[in-house]
Amino acid sequence: MDSDTVPVELAPVRDFLNTLDVEDGTDALPHPQALHDWLVEQGLLQPATRVSKAEFEQTLALRAALRSLVSAHPDQRPSAEVEAATLAARGYPLRVEFDGDGTPALTADNDTVAGAMARLLAGLPLAVAGGTWQRLKLCAAESCEWAYYDTSKNRSRRWCSMDVCGNREKTRTFRQRQAAHP
Repeated sequence: MDSDTVPVELAPVRDFLNTLDVEDGTDALPHPQALHDWLVEQGLLQPATRVSKAEFEQTLALRAALRSLVSAHPDQRPSAEVEAATLAARGYPLRVEFDGDGTPALTADNDTVAGAMARLLAGLPLAVAGGTWQRLKLCAAESCEWAYYDTSKNRSRRWCSMDVCGNREKTRTFRQRQAAHP
């Protein structure tokens, strides 16, 4: 799990996807209070805001939809994954605001869970425009599935870490080939 240089617009999404740790079998968001704490820690939500069970479930549905979308090859994303992510993100309103010099930015309230999640998603159009969205991937190792930013020149990296997951997968396939031809 390399500590990649991730564009600022994708870092919150990557971190959100990694609240589910497949390798350890843990979820950093097991209940609404954990989601509240995580959103506050990320600077996306005011501490006084409560997270309802429905908001919690909507957030987990969004995470699942985004993980599914990111796990698919960028050029071959099935329409079902695209539709699921669209539906999951639909309830998070964004608006355009202008800063002091008139520069527009997508933003949302930070006193609601919907606003917090909208702020998390606000960087995605920038990532698409900057050509970085397709570099956000899930590790190809089924025992890992960690979200990472692909920094390879030709965007072909498959594992979050060549030293850990890449090595495990290559060793596993080598042993399978050796066992097939004793």
